[in-house]
Amino acid sequence: GHNSSSNLHQRNTMDAQHSPQLSSPYGTAQPQRPPPPSGGFGEFMAKADSSTNLGTMPARPPPPSMDSFGLSNVNAPGTGNSPSFVQQSQAPPQSDWQQKEMELRRREEEFQRQREEFERQKQEHEREMERIRRESMNQQAPDNSRLEELQSELSQLRETQSSLSKLKLDVISARNLLPGTITGLRNPYAIVIVDNQKEKTTVIKRTIHPTWNTEFAFYIENPNWNVNVTIYDRSKLTHDDFLGKVVVPIRQLQRGVRREEWLSLQPKKAGANVSGEIRLGFMLT
Repeated sequence: GHNSSSNLHQRNTMDAQHSPQLSSPYGTAQPQRPPPPSGGFGEFMAKADSSTNLGTMPARPPPPSMDSFGLSNVNAPGTGNSPSFVQQSQAPPQSDWQQKEMELRRREEEFQRQREEFERQKQEHEREMERIRRESMNQQAPDNSRLEELQSELSQLRETQSSLSKLKLDVISARNLLPGTITGLRNPYAIVIVDNQKEKTTVIKRTIHPTWNTEFAFYIENPNWNVNVTIYDRSKLTHDDFLGKVVVPIRQLQRGVRREEWLSLQPKKAGANVSGEIRLGFMLT
């Protein structure tokens, strides 16, 4: 029995030496955490702090200038400017009404220049005729041939001057135009041509009784000219349809007297289907 207990004690002693020791919270202190391996995150942070100064925030970039948005400087110091778009390098193209206004002004200036030139020539002829008359009173055989020549030239000047005039044309309205084939309606507009001068009204949509109330000015240099007014139907899909026309000779107009009337629309060719009337106002000065 003594030997058995001795052997048991010896076996327990050997097991205790080879088995891991458990630490007690009240006994031996816990082992310290081993240091991180070299070349790890700590070394990377140390190098980053020393080389790139990662610990400091970068400076905020300056705000973009207004020029990048197509605007000039807004409320710059000392200027007090308000937002405005950058000026274009080229001036914008002129609108249609500006071009028409310039053309009318040019025609007016040319009209006045021609009138002044005819008046000057007429006065020169009258002075020359008066001089010849005075000389003929002191001579027994006056130069009647020269006098007759001057009288003929003066008559031509007066006739030419009387033909120079200004026509104000009012395109007022139209009625009972030829109905459309699908809806029965039209999109009518009128074009007025006097020699090489051309004007156009606006388009009145969806009607066969349009009202324009538009005034145009034309400069008449020849009494044999005509006023041509044509009505068309605006179409987005096909060509504009012809709806009728009227032709008024200038010789039928009386200077200084306003004339306003309904005129029946005429076809391009005899027998074509056209209906309706147009109301025009004329004033020749």
